[in-house]
Amino acid sequence: GAPQLNEQTGQMSKCDMCVDLLAKGEPPVCVATCPLEAIKFGPIDELRAKYGSVCDVYGLPDSSITKPNLVVKAHQGAEKEGKRHA
Repeated sequence: GAPQLNEQTGQMSKCDMCVDLLAKGEPPVCVATCPLEAIKFGPIDELRAKYGSVCDVYGLPDSSITKPNLVVKAHQGAEKEGKRHA
């Protein structure tokens, strides 16, 4: 995640993927609490096998530049939306 400044303490912090929970075999908080279950976590090969390998979405930088380690299962209208505004 992006670094965040705690203005009260003056310290920067950043998502660590809940390393303490992962060590206990539990998912990150964002995955466990996502109300729509839209966030998944696991080995990237398993996620790609289950959800496909799409990682380019209109509005995000091209994956050939950023080399993301994620899978996006976009809404069915997302591709059309991007083409309309591109």
